Amino acid sequence: MDIQRGHPDFRRTVKAIPGIPVHKRLLLPLLRTLSRSLPKPRSSDLVTISEAQAGPTPLLLYRPTRTPPAGAILWIHGGGYVLGSHRMNAIDCKRYARKLNLLVVSVDYRLAPQTPFPGPLDDCMAAWDWMQENADTLNIRRDRIIVAGQSAGGGLAAALVQKLCDISPVKPLGQILYYPMLDDRTALREELTQQGHFVWNNRNNAAGWAAYLNQAAGESHAPDYSVPSRRASLTGLPPTWLGVGDIDLFYEEDLRYAECLAADGVDCRLSVVEGAPHAFDALAPTSRLTRRFMFEQYRFIQRLLENTGKQAA
Repeated sequence: MDIQRGHPDFRRTVKAIPGIPVHKRLLLPLLRTLSRSLPKPRSSDLVTISEAQAGPTPLLLYRPTRTPPAGAILWIHGGGYVLGSHRMNAIDCKRYARKLNLLVVSVDYRLAPQTPFPGPLDDCMAAWDWMQENADTLNIRRDRIIVAGQSAGGGLAAALVQKLCDISPVKPLGQILYYPMLDDRTALREELTQQGHFVWNNRNNAAGWAAYLNQAAGESHAPDYSVPSRRASLTGLPPTWLGVGDIDLFYEEDLRYAECLAADGVDCRLSVVEGAPHAFDALAPTSRLTRRFMFEQYRFIQRLLENTGKQAA
Protein backbone atom coordinates (compact mmCIF):
# COMPACT_ATOMS: atom_id res chain seq x y z
CA MET A 1 0.00 0.00 0.00
CA ASP A 2 1.23 3.49 -0.89
CA ILE A 3 2.32 5.32 2.26
CA GLN A 4 0.90 8.51 0.75
CA ARG A 5 -2.60 7.16 1.36
CA GLY A 6 -1.95 7.54 5.06
CA HIS A 7 -2.65 10.77 6.89
CA PRO A 8 0.55 12.77 7.60
CA ASP A 9 0.02 12.22 11.34
CA PHE A 10 0.61 8.48 10.88
CA ARG A 11 3.11 8.18 8.02
CA ARG A 12 6.37 8.47 9.98
CA THR A 13 5.35 5.91 12.59
CA VAL A 14 4.00 3.47 10.02
CA LYS A 15 7.28 3.64 8.11
CA ALA A 16 9.26 2.84 11.25
CA ILE A 17 7.17 -0.11 12.40
CA PRO A 18 7.75 -3.48 10.71
CA GLY A 19 4.80 -5.67 9.82
CA ILE A 20 3.65 -8.33 12.29
CA PRO A 21 4.34 -11.63 10.49
CA VAL A 22 1.98 -13.91 12.41
CA HIS A 23 1.38 -15.84 9.18
CA LYS A 24 4.93 -17.20 9.56
CA ARG A 25 4.29 -20.08 11.94
CA LEU A 26 7.90 -20.43 13.12
CA LEU A 27 7.90 -16.83 14.34
CA LEU A 28 4.56 -16.99 16.15
CA PRO A 29 5.90 -18.35 19.49
CA LEU A 30 8.47 -15.54 19.65
CA LEU A 31 5.91 -12.90 18.74
CA ARG A 32 3.53 -14.25 21.38
CA THR A 33 6.23 -14.22 24.06
CA LEU A 34 7.07 -10.62 23.24
CA SER A 35 3.39 -9.59 23.24
CA ARG A 36 2.88 -11.16 26.68
CA SER A 37 6.04 -9.78 28.31
CA LEU A 38 4.60 -6.40 29.26
CA PRO A 39 5.11 -5.45 32.93
CA LYS A 40 2.11 -5.14 35.21
CA PRO A 41 0.72 -1.58 35.02
CA ARG A 42 1.26 0.55 38.12
CA SER A 43 -1.38 2.21 40.24
CA SER A 44 -1.52 5.99 40.59
CA ASP A 45 -3.24 8.48 42.88
CA LEU A 46 -6.32 8.41 40.62
CA VAL A 47 -6.44 4.76 39.53
CA THR A 48 -5.80 1.64 41.59
CA ILE A 49 -4.78 -1.49 39.66
CA SER A 50 -5.27 -4.96 41.11
CA GLU A 51 -5.50 -8.58 39.98
CA ALA A 52 -8.37 -11.03 40.20
CA GLN A 53 -9.43 -14.39 38.77
CA ALA A 54 -12.61 -15.45 37.00
CA GLY A 55 -12.05 -19.13 37.69
CA PRO A 56 -8.76 -19.88 35.89
CA THR A 57 -8.97 -16.70 33.79
CA PRO A 58 -6.73 -13.82 35.00
CA LEU A 59 -8.19 -10.32 35.20
CA LEU A 60 -6.73 -6.85 35.72
CA LEU A 61 -8.92 -4.29 37.48
CA TYR A 62 -8.56 -0.52 37.03
CA ARG A 63 -10.52 1.23 39.75
CA PRO A 64 -11.05 5.01 40.12
CA THR A 65 -10.04 6.08 43.61
CA ARG A 66 -11.91 9.30 44.32
CA THR A 67 -15.57 8.37 43.87
CA PRO A 68 -17.60 5.17 43.37
CA PRO A 69 -17.58 4.00 39.73
CA ALA A 70 -20.30 5.40 37.47
CA GLY A 71 -20.30 2.09 35.59
CA ALA A 72 -17.89 -0.50 34.25
CA ILE A 73 -16.16 -1.70 31.10
CA LEU A 74 -15.20 -5.26 30.27
CA TRP A 75 -12.10 -4.71 28.12
CA ILE A 76 -10.91 -7.32 25.58
CA HIS A 77 -7.43 -6.85 24.08
CA GLY A 78 -6.46 -7.36 20.45
CA GLY A 79 -3.79 -9.49 18.79
CA GLY A 80 -5.42 -11.36 15.92
CA TYR A 81 -6.66 -14.08 18.32
CA VAL A 82 -3.06 -15.34 18.59
CA LEU A 83 -1.13 -12.58 20.43
CA GLY A 84 -1.46 -10.25 23.40
CA SER A 85 -2.43 -10.18 27.05
CA HIS A 86 -4.62 -8.34 29.53
CA ARG A 87 -1.69 -6.03 30.30
CA MET A 88 -2.02 -4.40 26.89
CA ASN A 89 -3.91 -1.10 26.50
CA ALA A 90 -3.08 0.02 30.04
CA ILE A 91 -3.13 3.68 28.95
CA ASP A 92 -6.64 3.30 27.52
CA CYS A 93 -7.90 1.43 30.57
CA LYS A 94 -6.47 4.03 32.93
CA ARG A 95 -8.12 6.80 30.92
CA TYR A 96 -11.52 5.13 31.14
CA ALA A 97 -11.10 4.92 34.90
CA ARG A 98 -9.72 8.45 35.30
CA LYS A 99 -11.71 10.45 32.74
CA LEU A 100 -15.05 8.62 32.87
CA ASN A 101 -14.91 7.27 36.43
CA LEU A 102 -15.37 3.68 35.27
CA LEU A 103 -14.20 0.41 36.72
CA VAL A 104 -12.33 -1.43 33.94
CA VAL A 105 -11.84 -5.20 33.94
CA SER A 106 -9.31 -6.43 31.37
CA VAL A 107 -9.52 -10.15 30.60
CA ASP A 108 -6.57 -12.42 29.77
CA TYR A 109 -8.34 -14.86 27.45
CA ARG A 110 -6.55 -17.92 26.12
CA LEU A 111 -5.03 -17.65 22.65
CA ALA A 112 -5.30 -19.66 19.46
CA PRO A 113 -4.13 -21.95 17.98
CA GLN A 114 -3.55 -23.74 21.31
CA THR A 115 -7.06 -22.69 22.37
CA PRO A 116 -9.34 -22.18 19.35
CA PHE A 117 -13.01 -21.15 19.43
CA PRO A 118 -14.95 -21.32 21.71
CA GLY A 119 -12.20 -21.13 24.37
CA PRO A 120 -11.34 -17.41 24.08
CA LEU A 121 -15.02 -16.43 23.98
CA ASP A 122 -15.72 -18.67 26.98
CA ASP A 123 -13.02 -16.80 28.92
CA CYS A 124 -14.64 -13.46 28.07
CA MET A 125 -18.00 -14.85 29.18
CA ALA A 126 -16.38 -15.97 32.45
CA ALA A 127 -15.15 -12.40 33.00
CA TRP A 128 -18.67 -11.05 32.37
CA ASP A 129 -20.17 -13.58 34.78
CA TRP A 130 -17.55 -12.67 37.39
CA MET A 131 -18.48 -8.99 37.10
CA GLN A 132 -22.16 -9.85 37.50
CA GLU A 133 -21.54 -12.10 40.50
CA ASN A 134 -19.27 -9.56 42.22
CA ALA A 135 -21.13 -6.38 41.27
CA ASP A 136 -22.01 -5.51 44.88
CA THR A 137 -18.43 -5.91 46.04
CA LEU A 138 -17.18 -3.93 43.04
CA ASN A 139 -19.75 -1.21 43.78
CA ILE A 140 -21.21 -1.26 40.27
CA ARG A 141 -24.68 -1.80 38.84
CA ARG A 142 -25.12 -4.98 36.84
CA ASP A 143 -26.95 -3.12 34.06
CA ARG A 144 -24.21 -0.48 33.64
CA ILE A 145 -21.48 -2.65 32.11
CA ILE A 146 -20.18 -1.87 28.63
CA VAL A 147 -18.29 -4.46 26.56
CA ALA A 148 -15.33 -3.02 24.64
CA GLY A 149 -12.51 -4.42 22.57
CA GLN A 150 -9.83 -3.63 20.05
CA SER A 151 -9.17 -5.48 16.76
CA ALA A 152 -9.60 -9.22 17.49
CA GLY A 153 -10.76 -8.08 20.93
CA GLY A 154 -13.39 -6.03 19.14
CA GLY A 155 -14.48 -9.20 17.34
CA LEU A 156 -14.69 -11.05 20.65
CA ALA A 157 -16.60 -8.12 22.15
CA ALA A 158 -19.12 -8.21 19.29
CA ALA A 159 -19.52 -11.99 19.61
CA LEU A 160 -19.89 -11.79 23.39
CA VAL A 161 -22.58 -9.12 23.09
CA GLN A 162 -24.48 -11.25 20.57
CA LYS A 163 -24.39 -14.24 22.89
CA LEU A 164 -25.32 -12.22 25.99
CA CYS A 165 -28.31 -10.71 24.19
CA ASP A 166 -29.45 -14.26 23.38
CA ILE A 167 -28.97 -15.92 26.76
CA SER A 168 -28.28 -13.46 29.59
CA PRO A 169 -30.95 -11.95 31.86
CA VAL A 170 -28.80 -8.80 32.05
CA LYS A 171 -27.77 -7.21 28.75
CA PRO A 172 -24.68 -5.04 28.20
CA LEU A 173 -25.32 -1.31 28.38
CA GLY A 174 -23.48 -0.88 25.08
CA GLN A 175 -20.53 -2.01 23.03
CA ILE A 176 -17.39 -0.13 21.98
CA LEU A 177 -15.64 -1.65 18.96
CA TYR A 178 -12.20 -0.35 17.92
CA TYR A 179 -11.54 -1.40 14.28
CA PRO A 180 -12.96 -4.84 15.07
CA MET A 181 -12.01 -8.10 13.35
CA LEU A 182 -15.48 -9.31 12.40
CA ASP A 183 -15.51 -11.33 9.17
CA ASP A 184 -13.28 -14.27 8.23
CA ARG A 185 -14.41 -13.99 4.60
CA THR A 186 -12.25 -10.88 4.17
CA ALA A 187 -9.26 -13.25 4.16
CA LEU A 188 -10.47 -14.72 0.85
CA ARG A 189 -10.22 -11.42 -1.02
CA GLU A 190 -7.05 -11.61 -3.08
CA GLU A 191 -7.23 -7.93 -4.08
CA LEU A 192 -6.92 -7.01 -0.39
CA THR A 193 -4.00 -9.40 0.05
CA GLN A 194 -2.22 -7.67 -2.83
CA GLN A 195 -2.66 -4.24 -1.24
CA GLY A 196 -0.38 -5.07 1.68
CA HIS A 197 -2.13 -3.10 4.43
CA PHE A 198 -0.07 -1.50 7.16
CA VAL A 199 0.30 -3.10 10.62
CA TRP A 200 -2.17 -5.97 9.95
CA ASN A 201 -2.40 -7.41 6.44
CA ASN A 202 -4.59 -10.06 4.86
CA ARG A 203 -2.02 -12.84 5.16
CA ASN A 204 -2.00 -12.28 8.92
CA ASN A 205 -5.79 -12.09 8.80
CA ALA A 206 -6.07 -15.52 7.16
CA ALA A 207 -3.63 -17.02 9.67
CA GLY A 208 -5.40 -15.48 12.66
CA TRP A 209 -8.85 -16.66 11.61
CA ALA A 210 -7.61 -20.16 10.73
CA ALA A 211 -6.00 -20.47 14.17
CA TYR A 212 -9.12 -19.24 15.93
CA LEU A 213 -11.70 -21.22 13.94
CA ASN A 214 -9.53 -24.34 13.65
CA GLN A 215 -10.40 -24.37 9.95
CA ALA A 216 -9.50 -22.28 6.93
CA ALA A 217 -10.95 -18.78 6.84
CA GLY A 218 -14.03 -18.38 4.69
CA GLU A 219 -15.39 -21.94 4.89
CA SER A 220 -19.09 -22.30 4.10
CA HIS A 221 -20.00 -22.85 7.76
CA ALA A 222 -18.72 -21.27 10.96
CA PRO A 223 -20.10 -22.00 14.47
CA ASP A 224 -22.56 -19.58 16.03
CA TYR A 225 -20.83 -16.62 17.75
CA SER A 226 -17.46 -17.38 16.14
CA VAL A 227 -17.71 -14.81 13.33
CA PRO A 228 -19.86 -11.81 14.29
CA SER A 229 -20.54 -10.66 10.72
CA ARG A 230 -22.13 -13.99 9.80
CA ARG A 231 -25.04 -13.47 12.19
CA ALA A 232 -28.25 -13.09 10.20
CA SER A 233 -30.04 -10.59 12.46
CA LEU A 234 -28.58 -7.96 14.77
CA THR A 235 -31.95 -6.82 16.10
CA GLY A 236 -31.96 -6.22 19.84
CA LEU A 237 -28.25 -5.53 20.27
CA PRO A 238 -27.34 -2.59 22.51
CA PRO A 239 -26.16 0.86 21.38
CA THR A 240 -22.86 0.58 19.54
CA TRP A 241 -19.90 2.83 18.82
CA LEU A 242 -17.62 1.54 16.06
CA GLY A 243 -14.43 3.29 14.96
CA VAL A 244 -12.09 2.43 12.09
CA GLY A 245 -9.60 4.07 9.73
CA ASP A 246 -10.32 4.15 6.02
CA ILE A 247 -7.04 2.43 5.05
CA ASP A 248 -7.48 -0.34 7.63
CA LEU A 249 -7.87 -3.87 6.26
CA PHE A 250 -11.11 -4.11 8.26
CA TYR A 251 -12.61 -0.88 6.88
CA GLU A 252 -15.12 -2.48 4.51
CA GLU A 253 -16.24 -5.27 6.84
CA ASP A 254 -16.65 -2.78 9.69
CA LEU A 255 -18.74 -0.45 7.54
CA ARG A 256 -20.98 -3.36 6.54
CA TYR A 257 -21.45 -4.37 10.16
CA ALA A 258 -22.35 -0.80 11.16
CA GLU A 259 -24.82 -0.62 8.27
CA CYS A 260 -26.40 -3.94 9.30
CA LEU A 261 -26.71 -2.76 12.91
CA ALA A 262 -28.46 0.43 11.80
CA ALA A 263 -30.72 -1.46 9.37
CA ASP A 264 -31.81 -3.75 12.23
CA GLY A 265 -32.73 -0.80 14.43
CA VAL A 266 -29.63 -0.62 16.62
CA ASP A 267 -28.35 2.81 17.67
CA CYS A 268 -24.95 2.68 15.96
CA ARG A 269 -22.45 5.54 15.82
CA LEU A 270 -19.73 5.09 13.22
CA SER A 271 -16.46 7.02 13.41
CA VAL A 272 -14.27 6.80 10.28
CA VAL A 273 -10.78 8.33 10.46
CA GLU A 274 -9.34 9.50 7.14
CA GLY A 275 -5.94 8.06 6.24
CA ALA A 276 -5.75 5.95 9.41
CA PRO A 277 -4.27 2.43 9.36
CA HIS A 278 -4.97 -0.36 11.80
CA ALA A 279 -4.21 0.53 15.44
CA PHE A 280 -3.56 4.16 14.49
CA ASP A 281 -4.46 5.38 17.98
CA ALA A 282 -1.54 3.41 19.43
CA LEU A 283 0.80 4.56 16.65
CA ALA A 284 0.05 8.27 17.14
CA PRO A 285 -1.73 8.74 20.48
CA THR A 286 -1.23 12.52 20.53
CA SER A 287 -2.45 13.10 16.97
CA ARG A 288 -5.36 15.51 16.55
CA LEU A 289 -7.24 12.75 14.72
CA THR A 290 -6.66 10.26 17.54
CA ARG A 291 -7.78 12.77 20.17
CA ARG A 292 -10.98 13.47 18.24
CA PHE A 293 -11.56 9.72 17.78
CA MET A 294 -11.27 9.17 21.53
CA PHE A 295 -13.40 12.22 22.38
CA GLU A 296 -16.26 10.94 20.20
CA GLN A 297 -16.09 7.58 21.96
CA TYR A 298 -16.03 9.15 25.43
CA ARG A 299 -19.05 11.28 24.60
CA PHE A 300 -20.91 8.19 23.44
CA ILE A 301 -20.16 6.40 26.71
CA GLN A 302 -21.18 9.43 28.75
CA ARG A 303 -24.53 9.57 26.95
CA LEU A 304 -25.12 5.88 27.63
CA LEU A 305 -24.46 6.39 31.33
CA GLU A 306 -26.60 9.53 31.48
CA ASN A 307 -29.53 7.84 29.74
CA THR A 308 -29.35 4.84 32.06
CA GLY A 309 -29.27 7.15 35.08
CA LYS A 310 -32.41 8.93 33.88
CA GLN A 311 -34.20 5.61 33.35
CA ALA A 312 -33.27 4.49 36.87
CA ALA A 313 -34.54 7.78 38.33
